[in-house]
Amino acid sequence: MIHKYFKSLVFASTFIGLGLNIQMQAQDKREVEKIRKGYNLKKLEKLKESLHKKAFDEKQKALSLAKKKGWKERYTTENGNLVELQKIVDGKPIYFITDNSAAAKSTRTNHLHSGGSLGLNLMGKNLTAHVWDGGIARSSHREFDGNGGRNRFSIGDGTNDIDSHAAHVTGTIIASGVTASAKGMAPHAKAVGYDWNYDKSEATRAASNGMLISNHSYGYLANKIPDYYFGAYIRESRDWDEIMFNAPQYLMVVSAGNDGNNDRSNGIPLNGNSSFDKLSATKTSKNNLVVANARDANIDASGNLISVSINSGSSEGPTDDYRIKPDITGNGTGVYSTLHNNDSAYGSKSGTSMASPNVAGSLLLLQEHYKNTHGSFMRAASLKGLALHTADDAGISGPDAVFGWGLLNAKKAAQVITERGSKSKIEELNLKSGKTYTITVNSDGKSPLLASISWTDRPGTVNRGVANSSTPVLVNDLDIRVKKTGQSYLPYKLTSPTTNTKGDNNVDPYERVDIANASGTYTITVTHKGNLNGGNQNFTLIVSGIGASGGGETPTITCSDTVRDFPYKQGFESGFGWTQLLGDNGNWTRKSGSTSSDNTGPSSAIEKRYYMYLEASKNGLGFNATVKLESPCFDLSSVTSASFGFKNHMHGADMGTLKLQASTDGSSWKDIWTASGDKGNQWNAVSLDLSSYLGKKLKLRFLGKTGRGYKSDIAIDDLSLITSGAASDGQAPTVPSNLSVSNITQTETTLSWTASSDNIGVTGYNIYQGSTKIATVTKTSYKVTGLKANSRYTFSVKAIDKAGNESASSNSITVLTDAASVNYCTSKGGTSAFEWIDYVSFGGMTNSSRSNSGYGDYTNKVAAVSRNSTNRLYYSAGFRKNIYREYWAIWIDYNQDGVFSDDEKVLSASALTSRNLYTDIKIPSTALLGKTRMRVSMTDRGTLSPCKTIEYGEVEDYMVDIKPEEKGISFAKIDDNLMEEKFSTEKLIFYPNPVTDDTITIKFGNSKSINFIIIDEKGAILDKGDISNNSKVDVSYLKQGSLYILKVSDGQKTESTKLIKG
Repeated sequence: MIHKYFKSLVFASTFIGLGLNIQMQAQDKREVEKIRKGYNLKKLEKLKESLHKKAFDEKQKALSLAKKKGWKERYTTENGNLVELQKIVDGKPIYFITDNSAAAKSTRTNHLHSGGSLGLNLMGKNLTAHVWDGGIARSSHREFDGNGGRNRFSIGDGTNDIDSHAAHVTGTIIASGVTASAKGMAPHAKAVGYDWNYDKSEATRAASNGMLISNHSYGYLANKIPDYYFGAYIRESRDWDEIMFNAPQYLMVVSAGNDGNNDRSNGIPLNGNSSFDKLSATKTSKNNLVVANARDANIDASGNLISVSINSGSSEGPTDDYRIKPDITGNGTGVYSTLHNNDSAYGSKSGTSMASPNVAGSLLLLQEHYKNTHGSFMRAASLKGLALHTADDAGISGPDAVFGWGLLNAKKAAQVITERGSKSKIEELNLKSGKTYTITVNSDGKSPLLASISWTDRPGTVNRGVANSSTPVLVNDLDIRVKKTGQSYLPYKLTSPTTNTKGDNNVDPYERVDIANASGTYTITVTHKGNLNGGNQNFTLIVSGIGASGGGETPTITCSDTVRDFPYKQGFESGFGWTQLLGDNGNWTRKSGSTSSDNTGPSSAIEKRYYMYLEASKNGLGFNATVKLESPCFDLSSVTSASFGFKNHMHGADMGTLKLQASTDGSSWKDIWTASGDKGNQWNAVSLDLSSYLGKKLKLRFLGKTGRGYKSDIAIDDLSLITSGAASDGQAPTVPSNLSVSNITQTETTLSWTASSDNIGVTGYNIYQGSTKIATVTKTSYKVTGLKANSRYTFSVKAIDKAGNESASSNSITVLTDAASVNYCTSKGGTSAFEWIDYVSFGGMTNSSRSNSGYGDYTNKVAAVSRNSTNRLYYSAGFRKNIYREYWAIWIDYNQDGVFSDDEKVLSASALTSRNLYTDIKIPSTALLGKTRMRVSMTDRGTLSPCKTIEYGEVEDYMVDIKPEEKGISFAKIDDNLMEEKFSTEKLIFYPNPVTDDTITIKFGNSKSINFIIIDEKGAILDKGDISNNSKVDVSYLKQGSLYILKVSDGQKTESTKLIKG
């Protein structure tokens, strides 16, 4: 087996290059090159190399350990799923497992095909799907020839493992329809197949060469992964997000998995609901499209959904931070497609493995349609956003953790593309940090008004082992709001695995606002929270249900670069300053000296050395080629006059056309100057009045078209925009962002924030304490004085300009000043060599410790609780050898006076055990807010007081932060059956203890076989299984110095004990 993988590695580069060459031939080379020009290819190459090395090292380690442990390396389950070992996590093997003309009808893809109701004749021609799977399809199958052209399937990585599952998936995408019932979604497209080993590095390579869509119908084997993996954003999730962020035209389509009927693999599901929280690894990435599996939908002749139900085997979400996953649903039940046995083999399969290619193939057609109508391919975020924007709602109203946003409706998605600019909008935009994008639209008065934003987010922070962590992994949090006459409409978000609402969504990189019964005019605003990582964020706005004329629209342009200082000059001497656009026939060229063709083009620049031009010969753009060059934004909001000037050179017998166009929204353009034909062998000056654009932001672009022959080189140079005067300033500065605090004392704190910007200039900042202005400063920091100790204050900042305009408020920040100095009495144990406090857990704080020579100062560990809440406190004793009866007392200084009084004692107990004990503590409503001290005392010699030196035992001090009462708050508890004191007549023995080896031996009573569970201190199940009594268990994954619980059962009796990794 090891030899096989080394062999695959040796030939990988050859076959990857072959597969990508085929793909580039299928996709237009010029478009591929444009996609590549938008990428950081060096970064992608470096990422590819690091991912490949990591995967190779992980695979070899897994294969080596598998031989020692007797683990299977590759096998097929009873249900026909292919399973293959990939790596080791926490000492446990991690496996990949495969997830499989009604499908096209369910997703309405048939309406896009030749003969479909839309008349679009979309078949996937010149497009390529990339398929990673447990193996590859049979390349000689007759469905990969047919009407779509011969040899449409190729191998991308040199593998020769033909696989039934991979064959079925590939056919679902590209089968030509030799057998009509097996026709794929994109029957004229090509496909490149890879096996799933080294999928990330191979996908990085393919993405850097222009890949648009890939399909992955596999995932982790659920019963072999740690419980915290379910719903978590792990390294695998992040790696794929990183690939997609660095290749923003690329969309990964992945199956949700087939664990819908498996309620046992996740031992600690989200909210305790074992029917949900079944997604892991790639299924919890942010930027991909995760597909659930529906049964055949009931669709009428016009393509309207009548009814649909989910396949019970489809894995449910959501993610731990309540992102909407799965994203969308396809048809993957009883799908008829190609098999691998021979060139005419077919069969039916069911699963999300089949739903995923049903969706992936349909998305290829949407890219084809967009390219046909708009000249370029969509960003991946646009494609994903379009699919979610137009999906048919299914399940509960709105998005959910079963169907995602609903059943794919390819017909409706294609119609939104067709109607772009009249009845819909698809705008690929960029939002700079601190900026706002606003556009006003009119409803068509008939359809629901839907407005959505989608973006490819930066890779987030990896979960390091916390089960069900609700911390959002979203990096750049954009927000969409739709308003009409004072009413604000909010986007959807999940509130539990089974419920949703409309509100502020801070977790999903896709937000949608739905307005039923819409009428009249609406304002759509896109903003962001905090500072944007990277300084800006690309996003796509999609709006449907608007008036065909777009009447009443007053859109505002959004800009990555804005010119506010005039006069503006551009001679192309040190770079372009203007942007080459995708979707045309090539690029403008920066040049000095004469062009390469005789009797056309200038001999030199008119201003200094360089100019921009179009090379019309066949070695350049060729004949009748259209090329665009776009300006930065010009802010004309504060000037009273403006004019734009430039020089052009249009000499040659075949001369074409040059236009200058203007736009105030970035999507609709108006010709403001046009020239055609030979204008002589000289530079010609043009000056244009821009008075109709005063008070607005403006973009300009040159649109040049070469003529019918090579004598049609067009050149431009010496651009300028000149203004005069200044209008009254009514524009407020941008909002100060990233307000933070530092240097907190009992009476002072320092506020800091990120500077605002203004069309004229920021002159200062107003500091607010609550709603009261307390100061005005010119710097971006302020020291607040005169505060009271142990008190909470809320601050915010607003920017001001010379005209007195004040910005909206920054984010608010609440400060708790330090408590006044309190001196507590001392207490300690004289001897703690024989017994000590070894575990305390309270209010989200946990601490495992060994002997501290009688006293442990853990006041750096803070428990967070709130007034009137009940919180469980766990505690236990550690013993050197013999177990003694220990007496316990715990105090919390609720009034913060430095004295542990009798009414502040929250525990007085005794126990003869080393197991974990607990007590429930209700925080009084009269407790002072803020941080205070908790003292834990233990001795084997009777009564305890808070200020006593005890002969045998130990004392530990902690901090407790008491917060205001929170309604409806719930606190996580570890299973009482694992933590409470229990006794058994059977003896549980394991050794060595503390654990110093990679294995422990477990003996429990006299039964032949026993069941064990190992649990961490947060309650997460790390390992479980059935073993022979008095046998070894692998514990190499346990962390040194950490505390665990070992629970063992023989089917009749159960015992638990603590386990410490030494």
